[in-house]
Amino acid sequence: GVTANGGRGDLSYDNQKLGVYGYASLHELLGNNVEDNTRLELGSGIYWYLRNTPTDTLTLGISGTVMGFKENQGYYTYGQGGYFSPQRFFSLGVPVRWAQSFDRFSYQIKSSVGIQHIEQDAVDY
Repeated sequence: GVTANGGRGDLSYDNQKLGVYGYASLHELLGNNVEDNTRLELGSGIYWYLRNTPTDTLTLGISGTVMGFKENQGYYTYGQGGYFSPQRFFSLGVPVRWAQSFDRFSYQIKSSVGIQHIEQDAVDY
């Protein structure tokens, strides 16, 4: 098994008309018979309330993520971690969230469309 050891910081603001958020994380990935690795991740976004009542909300936003690992450990051979670990990962999304609440029941539906770019270094056999 591989464990991620580190931390993440988040900042957000929401005035019920719009919201913004950002985060940063840094982790050291450690395991048995696996090369140690480092992961850095940054993300941010903004969303607008298209509808906001006491019983239902609808938001639309834009989000972005940048992530990278020191080593590619994505394979399942001996010495590899078997986890998604690209050296460069970029994503840009358009998230939508719809939520409703009733007396004893509530639900939410989340969806996002977007693009991603992934680059991985080669790995020795």
